[in-house]
Amino acid sequence: AIAAPVLHPGKELPGHGPLRVVVDNGWAAGPNWDAQVREAEDIAARAQREGREVYLSVTAPAQEKGPLTGEQAISQIKGLSPQPWPGQIDALAKKAANLSATTFWLGHGFNDGGLFELAGDLQGKGGFIYYQPSKENIPVLIRPDPKPGSELSVQLDTSRSIAGGTPVTVQAISRKGHVMEQQRVEIDPSTLPAQAVFDLPVDERANVAQIRIAGKRGAGSVLLLDESSQRRRVGIVSPLQADESKPFIDEAYYLTRALEPYADLITGTVEDILKTPPSVIILPDEGAMPPSTLSALEEWVRGGGLLLRFAGPKMTEGEAFLTPVPIRQGQRALDGTLSWENPQTLQPFPDSSPLADIPLRETITVKRQLLAQPVADLQEKTWAQLSDGTPLITAAPLDRGLLVMIHTTATPDWSDLPLSGVYVSILRRIVSLSAGLSAFQMQADTLTAQTVLDGFGNLTPPRNAKPVKRSAFDDAVPGEGTPPGLYGQGDFSRALNLGDHLPPLSPVISLPSGVTRQVYGQSAEKDLAPYFLSLAFILFLADWLIIMLMARGWSLPAWKRQAAPLILCLLLIPFSAHAQEKDIEYAQELHLAYMPSGDGSVDQMTARGLDTLAQILRMRTSAEPGETVALRPGDDLSFFPLIYWPVTDGTPSLSDNDARNIQSYLDHGGTILFDTRSRRDSAALARLTMPLNIPPLAPIAKDHVLGRSFYLLKTFPGQVSDPQLWVEDSSASGRDGVSSVIVGGGNWAAAWAENGRTRQSEMALRFGVNAVMYALTGNYKSDQVHLPHILERLSQ
Repeated sequence: AIAAPVLHPGKELPGHGPLRVVVDNGWAAGPNWDAQVREAEDIAARAQREGREVYLSVTAPAQEKGPLTGEQAISQIKGLSPQPWPGQIDALAKKAANLSATTFWLGHGFNDGGLFELAGDLQGKGGFIYYQPSKENIPVLIRPDPKPGSELSVQLDTSRSIAGGTPVTVQAISRKGHVMEQQRVEIDPSTLPAQAVFDLPVDERANVAQIRIAGKRGAGSVLLLDESSQRRRVGIVSPLQADESKPFIDEAYYLTRALEPYADLITGTVEDILKTPPSVIILPDEGAMPPSTLSALEEWVRGGGLLLRFAGPKMTEGEAFLTPVPIRQGQRALDGTLSWENPQTLQPFPDSSPLADIPLRETITVKRQLLAQPVADLQEKTWAQLSDGTPLITAAPLDRGLLVMIHTTATPDWSDLPLSGVYVSILRRIVSLSAGLSAFQMQADTLTAQTVLDGFGNLTPPRNAKPVKRSAFDDAVPGEGTPPGLYGQGDFSRALNLGDHLPPLSPVISLPSGVTRQVYGQSAEKDLAPYFLSLAFILFLADWLIIMLMARGWSLPAWKRQAAPLILCLLLIPFSAHAQEKDIEYAQELHLAYMPSGDGSVDQMTARGLDTLAQILRMRTSAEPGETVALRPGDDLSFFPLIYWPVTDGTPSLSDNDARNIQSYLDHGGTILFDTRSRRDSAALARLTMPLNIPPLAPIAKDHVLGRSFYLLKTFPGQVSDPQLWVEDSSASGRDGVSSVIVGGGNWAAAWAENGRTRQSEMALRFGVNAVMYALTGNYKSDQVHLPHILERLSQ
């Protein structure tokens, strides 16, 4: 063991003198981070054996440390982590310019800029070896669909060198961390980017918080959705008998063309639209309205709706209603033979406006407008104005709703705004504000980080993120000071995603001549020292036992001395057979099992609760569970029909091997009851289950078999009286209607530990009995043969 034996030892490191190990820890490193770290540690260990110095470099941000011994380098490598932004190869080139060393570049398969030139330079200073993932493990980046349709869709971008037919599972995740829908896409390198389309109802799409690639860690595997990305239902008020032969003079035509790709549109009367109900109502030129209709529209706005109004000839007559500011009588004409004024142009949007970050790349002229009355707070309510300072767009809250007024027509009659791209951007932004904004949020100049992604794609609290000016947000690039995440003020947020801002991916296809390429895992060494030390310790114990026996005068006859090697082997048999004995015990008897939560007090409570539930099962049912078993994700789980998994903020994430083991358990008939213990831990559950391929979940139905597998139950209380329970959607389950995953927040183990001392804890125990019976018998109680007995029980 002291000689440090190695299984599959690598070849002697090339060159002489120091080594440079570069860990490219940019955004694409997350999916293959474990392989990168193992390779870096392997190179450092070989450098330690050869007595060579190591210079350790990372690209995000660009840093280099050294000289280090191999052991020091391994210690530093263990503390590294991927970052959610591109690497800074140009900055690293300046730091590495003056050192001659053999360079081992542990890459992720993409070139963040300048790698070819740097590789050629380092190749001439001692050699350059490039490591990359296998074709099946090349990272995949989620981008928003540049041409969204009526369905929620994203694009999957990657290298054209990826293996053809590589399967990618894309999931739509709700705000509570549940999988709402998932799509399986097989990547075709010849038709990149690939597209994933989710067929979700409009009401459900508003609950989608992120799109994620299942089982792939990394910030590029996540696309966060903000308010602006939600597809909303927009009602456009239009006459019942629209003249289809003259579309170019119809307001609804221009509004529909502008918003159709981004919203679900409804056209009709105010009464018909209010029955839907919509998120936004657009009211083109309207001068009068029946009192009952006006009252219903005003009530809808006060309840949280957004009303967008356009000016026009009809509004010049009579009193204006539901406008953010008082309107003057008549219209202002800026053209024609009787006008002394020239058409006015649109000014850049003020910083205090929610439209501030919309670029004004074209000249927009306005020939006519409705003027606002000069009131004290007119400037605060102005979102856009003309070159002479007169308001063109005004807005004001009305209770919980919002009134927005564009002081010109929705058609090109009064301005050329409807013919510009700015028209589309303005409408999209106003529709995205349908959730409502407070006066403070409207005037906020900067957006601060609310939650950000780490290098593995997990949402974490912001630490060193800097505020971003709202006017510059669309041009912000994810980096060290601006990591991807959600930025905003209060309830208003904007998403900063890698897929929105990364240029076309540049795979590392060609490198300078003489550069060696390797694939992760092809030259991995295995250190045998721990195994030899363990064997030495076992032999020491055996030797000590023999000496103790001989010291007591138990001399061994000659034939027994000849059998000493056999006795020694027999002493070692228990160590190798212990695991097999445990497997036999688990196979012969039913055991309730749980996974660690990361909190010792919670695990102790879980063990007590399951012990109590096992006792209740032995008393009330034919099931006779043995002792409760504490598992680890990497253990053999095939002996346990039901696993209880309490989830806390400290619950450790799953490694790749653990995730594969648990996925195999779920795919082959196992059931896991995830207990978040409270709603606040739903984020921890999302992080824990991220690498798992979990089918879509739905709230448990009233007639679900889990409610009658033993007791007839309508609710499933724990310490929480009526927690929401989620099971697999029966339409998506491939297990004959039996759910592999049960999710809830009842804190059931704590209620079981009370052993029925209260009515609620008794009902919790009944749910526990039902859960165990459901895991053992599946949908047996859903058979029609049991229906008469169930109806008889219900009648009693």
